[in-house]
Amino acid sequence: GVPTQELRVIYGSNKGALERIREYESKALDQFVDKILIAYTRVAKQLGRSPSLEEVAHELELTPDMLAKLIGRNKIVDKFEEFYELARKRSPNSFKNVQNVNIFTPERLNKALQAARDGEVIVLTSAVAEAPVQKGFYDALKTFHKNRNAPVFVRPVNLETSGLQKELLESDFMHVVINTIKFTPNLSFHNLKLLAKMVDPLTGTKKLGPGETRIFGHIQRRLETRASADATLETLFNMTTGAITEPNYTGGRYVQERTGEFAMERHFYGAVVLEKTSSRRAVNIPGLGRFHIRMIEYVKETLDENGRVVPLEDPYFLDVNTQYFASGKKADIRLEALMFGDLHFGATDQHAALEAKKKLIQRLKPKRIYTEDDYDGKEINHHERDRIITQGMLALMKANSLEEGLHYLRENIEAIIAVAPSDAIVIRKRSNHPHWVERYLQSGQFMKEPVNTPLALELSKAMLEGMDPIDYFFKKHMSPENYKRVVTLPAGEAVYEGQRGILVSMHGDKGTNGAKGSMNAFIEATTAAIYGHTHYMQIYNRIMNIAAMAKYPQPYAKEGFSKALIGNAGIGPNGEAQFYIYDHISGEYFRDSAKPLDPADKFFVPGYPYAIPTNDPTGRHETPAGAMDQYRTQR
Repeated sequence: GVPTQELRVIYGSNKGALERIREYESKALDQFVDKILIAYTRVAKQLGRSPSLEEVAHELELTPDMLAKLIGRNKIVDKFEEFYELARKRSPNSFKNVQNVNIFTPERLNKALQAARDGEVIVLTSAVAEAPVQKGFYDALKTFHKNRNAPVFVRPVNLETSGLQKELLESDFMHVVINTIKFTPNLSFHNLKLLAKMVDPLTGTKKLGPGETRIFGHIQRRLETRASADATLETLFNMTTGAITEPNYTGGRYVQERTGEFAMERHFYGAVVLEKTSSRRAVNIPGLGRFHIRMIEYVKETLDENGRVVPLEDPYFLDVNTQYFASGKKADIRLEALMFGDLHFGATDQHAALEAKKKLIQRLKPKRIYTEDDYDGKEINHHERDRIITQGMLALMKANSLEEGLHYLRENIEAIIAVAPSDAIVIRKRSNHPHWVERYLQSGQFMKEPVNTPLALELSKAMLEGMDPIDYFFKKHMSPENYKRVVTLPAGEAVYEGQRGILVSMHGDKGTNGAKGSMNAFIEATTAAIYGHTHYMQIYNRIMNIAAMAKYPQPYAKEGFSKALIGNAGIGPNGEAQFYIYDHISGEYFRDSAKPLDPADKFFVPGYPYAIPTNDPTGRHETPAGAMDQYRTQR
C-alpha cells in the first residue's frame, strides 16, 4: 500500500478517506490470503499430505519466489508451515485425511522403530482426531513405560491426523505412526483405514490374506482367530486395539447422531501388548524372537455397594498380575479368578496343561480357578459309539472304562489343588463333555457295556437322588480336604467375578432359547463374559471367548484348517479380563522376568522392524496420482 504520510499529503486531514483506504487494503489482503488457503487446501486434498511451497505456488500460478516474498517476519505468515493450521481451521473437514509431513517426518518414524528395537514391551493403541486424551490412561501407560521400558505406538483412527492432541505428538514415550509397521515377518501394526463408527471394525479384514497377525488401530477391542493349515506352528489373529482418547462422536445430522450413539456404546479404553519372549541364547541364530500378545483394559470406574457407577480414585490397568496406576504406582496382586480353557484331560497337551499351568497358578495365585470340559469323555463318546474300529481300539488300550476316565479327571483336579494357594477353590463349570455322563446314564447304554455297568448303576442312583454324578464320584473318592475345595456349578446358575461383574459360569455351548451358543448371543445378553467351548479365541470388548488346553487339532478336525490354540484368561478385581496364549517355542504364557532378553540384533529377523511405505515397495503396481511416500525406510 501507499505509505500513510503520502496519503496525508494527498488527502490532507480527511480521516474518513484514510480509514476507507486502510479498510480496502485490509479486505484485499484478506481476499489474497483466502486465495492462498484455498489453493493450499486444494493441493493438500489431492496429495493427501501437506503440500510444499512450490506446489502451492504452482496452483496459484505464481513463481515460488513470488510466494516466498510474502512469507517472513511482519508478513502474511512467519513460516510457510503455518499455512497448514490456517487452512485446516478454515476448512477442517478437508483435512481429515491429510497428513502433515512437517510432523510425521522420517526422523519421527525412525525414533519409533528404534524404540521398538530397544523396548522390552511394545504397546499399541489408537486415538481419534479432535478427541481429548484420556489422562488417566495416558498416565497409567507412562507408569508402564517407566517400569517395563514399554514404548507406546498410537495409530490415528481412520488415519485422520489433523487435530491429534499435543500430548500424543510431543510425548517422549508415545509414537504416533501412520505407516504399517512390520515387527516380524508375520506380525504387523496395520494402517488400514477403519471408520471409528464401524459396527464391526474387523469386517472384511480376512480378505487381506493369510500368513500374518494384523493389528489395527480402532476404538473397539475386537479379536478373531485366523484359520491356518498348521495352527501348531503359530496361531494368527486379526485384532483391534481400543483407544487412548475420550469418545467424541457428535454430529449434526440424524444418522450421525445414531451412529455416534452406537460408537459411544462400543468405545473401549485399551491397548494391545507385545511382550518379547525370553532369551534363547543356546541357539545362536538371529530372528528367533517372538512376542507374547495380550490385551489390556483401562479401568477408571467401579460399582459401589448399591451397584452405582463411581470413579476410581486411582485408575489403572492390569497386565498379568500387576496393576499400573495413573498415580505412577504399581502393585502385584492376587487375581480374583483364573479361567482355564477347555481342559479335556486325557486329550490334553501335557506340557501346557501340567508344567506351564502350574507356573501359571503359582505366578497369578488366583482365589478361584474355573475349569470347563475338564472331563473329556472319550470312553462314553456318543459320537463314536457306532464306529466299530474306534471302539475296538479303545478296548485294546483299556480306555473304554468310565471309572478310569473319572479317576483320571479326579487326579488332575487334585493336581491343580496341590499347586494352588491353600485358600483357593476349583469351580467346575457345567459344560457339554462332562454332561455326556448324564446323557450316558439317561440312555441306558451302559447296560450293553459290562465294563461300565456297576459304576453307571451307582451313578444313576445318585443322579436320581438329585446329585451331579461326577460330583458324587468326587465326594466318594477325594479326601474331605480336597473335596471341600471343589465346587460343581448347577445348570443355569449365573456367576459373576469382579466388582463390575463379568459373567463366568456359561460354557458357550448353549445360546438363546436352546439354540447353539455364539458370540452374538453373548453380545445380546450381557456386556461382559468369559466362555470357552470353541477351542479358539474371539473378543468383543469385554466379552471374551477363550482358547482350550487340548491338543490340536482334535481327531474330528485333522482334515481341513484349524483355529485351535492353547490359552487361558485371568480376571482382576474390577472384572477386567486378560488372555494368556501358550507359546510352544518358548514354553511360556508370558515372559519369565528371571531370564534375560535378547538384544535387538538377536531378537529380530534382520531388517525388522521396519515401516512399509505408502507406495507399493515391490514396484509391481503403478503409484496412483497424488499418493504420498515420504516415509520410505530401507530394510
